[in-house]
Order: sequence, then structure tokens, then C-alpha cells
Amino acid sequence: MKKYGERFWRGLQRWMFLTGTKAEIAGLAGDSLKLSAVPVKPEERRNDADLFIHSTNFVIVDQHARAARIIETQGDGVNWTNVQPRLITTVRQLERER
Repeated sequence: MKKYGERFWRGLQRWMFLTGTKAEIAGLAGDSLKLSAVPVKPEERRNDADLFIHSTNFVIVDQHARAARIIETQGDGVNWTNVQPRLITTVRQLERER
């Protein structure tokens, strides 16, 4: 996410990208955000990045740690060209609120 942000978003120094241990990320996703995140067993991984079976929702959290917007990014009827403007609109709204 950080590399993506550095490439596409100005003012990146004002944004924080969440990270942590696998257990912390799974706990936050499942317990706090109510998203699915199930670890993939090492013997079932297809590559080094194949760590979780997870939701395809993109969650934007505001400065008060509230989910400002949850956007589905994959699946039937979802087209990335329609998703990207909604992400950008939400981010710009949050920037104005700061």
C-alpha cells in the first residue's frame, strides 16, 4: 500500500498505512472491522504473498478510527474503473475534514 500511495497520491506523509503481525492484522480485520481474514496454511500457499484468504473490501478509516467507507473491489459486477473514483472521492473528503 505504501508503494502504491507513493506512486499515486500526493501528501502521502499525512497518511498512515496499517501493518502488524499476522495475528494482529487478522484480529483487527475480524474483530474490529468484521472482515474475513483466514490464514492460509504454509503448505497450501501458492506464493510468498498468499498469507490470507480475505475479504475484497477496501476500508478507509478516518482520523477518529471509524470506517469512513467500505468499498467492494472485486466480484460480480465490480469494475475497477468504477471503484477507483469512489476511493479518491472518499480520500479527498477526509482530507478536507482535517
